[in-house]
Amino acid sequence: MKNYKIFLVALFVCLLPFTNLHAQMDGFINAGPSDLKIMQSRTLLVEIKEEDQKVEASLAKNKKDPDAVQHYKDFITNNNSMLKKAVDKYWKFNSTVQYKTSSDLMKLVGKSDQYVIISFQGITGDNFEETTAFDMPVIIYNRSERTGKQEPDDYMYMPPSSIPDNPNSECWTYAQSAYDFAIIQMQANIDYMIKNNKKIRYLDYAKKISEEKKCGELQTETLVMDNSMLDDKVDESAIKSFYKGPIELTDGKSDETFENHVQGKEVIFSFPYGVASTSISIATISALYSAKAIVDCKTGELIYFYLPPSGMNMGTATTWQFKLRKYFFYYMQKCK
Repeated sequence: MKNYKIFLVALFVCLLPFTNLHAQMDGFINAGPSDLKIMQSRTLLVEIKEEDQKVEASLAKNKKDPDAVQHYKDFITNNNSMLKKAVDKYWKFNSTVQYKTSSDLMKLVGKSDQYVIISFQGITGDNFEETTAFDMPVIIYNRSERTGKQEPDDYMYMPPSSIPDNPNSECWTYAQSAYDFAIIQMQANIDYMIKNNKKIRYLDYAKKISEEKKCGELQTETLVMDNSMLDDKVDESAIKSFYKGPIELTDGKSDETFENHVQGKEVIFSFPYGVASTSISIATISALYSAKAIVDCKTGELIYFYLPPSGMNMGTATTWQFKLRKYFFYYMQKCK
C-alpha cells in the first residue's frame, strides 16, 4: 500500500519539545466543557517539528543502530506531513489553523493565552525510571499558556503499526491512518464533552460509546485485519471459533481501507495506554497495556472498544496485549 511509515526512536522522543507530562498516563485531562468552548474560539497552532543537531549527535553515537539518525530525520519529515494531512482533513473544532515550528512555539508556550496547540509527543515520566523508559505516542491538545510540566488539556493515543520487543532501543512505525484515527477520535471525545457538559477522558468515553451501541453494528460490516497484527497462535479458524461476524485478513491493507473510507468495512486500532510491571526474581519486567478500538471506515465512528481485564498475567513480553489474541475475539463476540 502507498502508506508513509515513520520511525520513532525512544531516545530522541524524550528530548523533543513539550514532553514533560504525567508518567502514569492515568487519563487525567485538564480541560472541561467550559474550557473547551473557550479553546474553540482560538486559533489552532499545529507543531511542525524541526531537526535537532544535539539529538542527531547523540543518536550518531549509537553503534547498535547505525540508521538511527536517518530514522530520526524520516520521523521529522513524515510526522509533519501526516499530522498536517490529518488536521487539514478532519479537524473542524477550530476554524482558524496555522502551522508553527517547534522553535516558534517555544516562544509562545507559557507566555501567550491567545492560541491552542496540537502536537505529536512521546510521553514518559518519573515512575518509569525504576523499570524502563517507555514512550507512549499521543496527540496533545493544549492551551498556549499551559506548559509541558502541567497535565494536558486533552490528548489522544496514537496507534503504532508495530512495537518492537524492546521499545527503548528499537523504532516504532506509524501510518497515515494512525494520525487520522487520533484526530477523529479526539475531536469526537471533545464534541461529546461539550454536548453532555461533562469532562470525560477518552478511555471512559470510548467504553461508554461502545456500551451504548451494545455492539449492534459490529457484525453488520466486514472486519478487516492485517495478518501482521495477529498473535502467533491466531489464524482465521481461531478467530471464527469465537467471532461470528464477517472478517477479511489482509497483508497490510487495513490502513489503506480506513484511509479510503471504504463503505461496509471496519478496522481495528491497537494502542498503548499505560504500563504494567511485575517482579521476577530480582528483576522488574515492564510491558505496555494496549487497548483496541474498532471503527467504521466510512464514517470514522467508534463501534467497539476493549480494555484488557485487570489482573491478567502479562508474562515477560514488552509487546504484551498489542497484537490480537484469541481472548480478544471472545470478548468482542460477547460485547464485553
